Amino acid sequence: ATIGKAFNVTVERIILSNTKYEDHSYKEVKYIIQNTSNEDVNILIGEPIFTPWVIEASTDTYSTDANGNPIFSATVPEQSTKTIIFSYKYNF
Repeated sequence: ATIGKAFNVTVERIILSNTKYEDHSYKEVKYIIQNTSNEDVNILIGEPIFTPWVIEASTDTYSTDANGNPIFSATVPEQSTKTIIFSYKYNF
């Protein structure tokens, strides 16, 4: 996704792993947020998960939205990159 004035804030979502087991799945996701502007940018990133889930590990704290999905909030300083990596277990 690309947002911001003249696309000076970009976000790349990378699935590092997605493993299915007999009764659940495990997914590890990395978001790379790049801010090329000359000012700090506050961002919110939501990860839609359409089934019961549990965060196993995360580089950042998170809250949940009205639907119970994790929301990561961060400030990305000017001319810098922020990386968020987290993993979660979910039922299918």
